[in-house]
Formats: sequence, structure tokens, C-alpha cells
Amino acid sequence: MSDEDELVLVTAPISSTSEVQALYSAGIIDWQSAIPATLHSLGCSATEITDALIRRRESEAKQSSDNTTTTDEADDQANGAERVKDDKGATSTSEQENKGGGAASGSKGP
Repeated sequence: MSDEDELVLVTAPISSTSEVQALYSAGIIDWQSAIPATLHSLGCSATEITDALIRRRESEAKQSSDNTTTTDEADDQANGAERVKDDKGATSTSEQENKGGGAASGSKGP
């Protein structure tokens, strides 16, 4: 061995996926700890584990951006705004007019 060689020992202190599941379900560990522990106990390689973590991070980022869009739409609805698509499919937000006594104020019309 030369000075540049390095031996990395990977061990699995948790022996079964059910133990990982119990820890994850109890909120003791997060998915960033649970995924490598589970996949390692199943015999996955370091590359497979890294790829799984990357896929999960991408999934989390996509869900986060989807939730932001949903939240924005809910905020617009709560504020009396309406999303409108133009002829090209672009979405814009327009405020609905609320002239006292409308549904937003809770009073009933004539």
C-alpha cells in the first residue's frame, strides 16, 4: 500500500430494516439517516446508497416547489384573487372586485 491508498470500513450497527423503521417512525432518525442504514443492511453498495439519497433529495425539492405553488394558489383564493390563463397558457393572478357586502365579507346579497 502506498501513502495515497485508503481503506474504508463500512459497518452496519443496525442489523435489520425493522429496527430502522421503528427509529424512523418514532422520529428518532430522519430519512437521511434511515435510507443509508436500511439499504446498507440490505447489502446495497455505497454507489446505490448515494444514488438513492440523490433521488430522495430531488423528490423532496420537487415536492417543496409543488407545495409552494399550491400555497400561493390558496393564498390567492383567500385574498379574493383569481388565476387566469391567457391564450398562450401563461398564468396570471387578477384581483376580484369586492364591493362591500360580497361573499368575502360574509353578508348575504339581495
